[in-house]
Amino acid sequence: MGDVALSVAGTDNDGDSSGSAMMWSATYTMGDMTLGLSSDNNGTAASTTEGSVSYNVGSGLSVSLAADDADGWDASATYAAGALTATYATDEASAWEADVKYDLGGGVSINAASDSNETSVIGINFSF
Repeated sequence: MGDVALSVAGTDNDGDSSGSAMMWSATYTMGDMTLGLSSDNNGTAASTTEGSVSYNVGSGLSVSLAADDADGWDASATYAAGALTATYATDEASAWEADVKYDLGGGVSINAASDSNETSVIGINFSF
């Protein structure tokens, strides 16, 4: 519907055979910014409502923030320039992750990642 996107999904069995579950979401894009709102009744678990905003700052930089009514939040920033893409993300628990990808062309890229669990990896990805 133009700049508005809507989604609804539901089931009469939420996986635990304990009841029905339904979630819906709506986003509205205006220029470089997208606003979102979603709700998930999680079957028999507590319902969660979340709001989000993402913004393309320009010059290859974009940022996003999402927060819910259960005191959870996520924030990220992504920078892309040519063959290089770098992303940093964190949340309310100070769990963070940093990812860097450099596309060498021909289906080959170098990828590196590190996170708050003191895990660091580097690798080469081949895509044929």
